[in-house]
Amino acid sequence: MAVQGAFAKASIQFGVPTTSLRQRYPLPFCPKKKKPLTTYFKELENVLHKHSLMDKPQHIYNVDEKGLQTEHSPPFVVGCRETTTPAITSARTATTTVIGCGNALGAQIPPYFVFKGERMREELLEGRTPGAEGTVTPTGWSNREVPIWTSNPSSLRLQ
Repeated sequence: MAVQGAFAKASIQFGVPTTSLRQRYPLPFCPKKKKPLTTYFKELENVLHKHSLMDKPQHIYNVDEKGLQTEHSPPFVVGCRETTTPAITSARTATTTVIGCGNALGAQIPPYFVFKGERMREELLEGRTPGAEGTVTPTGWSNREVPIWTSNPSSLRLQ
C-alpha cells in the first residue's frame, strides 16, 4: 500500500497524468442470488444417481446458446487508470445466436446458428464448421419456431 502511495505522490510531483483513454466494456451478467456450490453439487449427484448416470458420461449433455452482437462498438472515455468503465449496450444492434451442445466426455454436436433476417442465404454459413446448420428469425434470437437439431436426434453426429 505504501508503494502505491509513493507512485501516486511521485506522479503528482512530476505532473504525470493519472487518467488514460480507455474503451468501455459491456456489463457482465451477474445473478442477483448465488446458490451455494455445495448445494448444487449435492443435487446434481442425487439426479445422477436417480437416473443411473454416474458411470455414463456419454449420456450427459449440456445445451447452451450465446447471443453475439456484431454491431456494438463502445465509445472511448477518459477515466482513472485503476477504474473500470462499463457500458450499457443497446438492444437495437443485430444479434446472431449460436446454439452449442456437448456431452460430459467432451464430444460436441456441430453448432446451430440463428441469424437476423427474412430469408436464409447460404452465404451466411460460408466457412462454417462441417455439419453446422442455421436459420433466420426477425430478431436473430432463437424461439419455439427455430427447428434446432435436437428436434431430430437421429441426425446428430458427435465430433
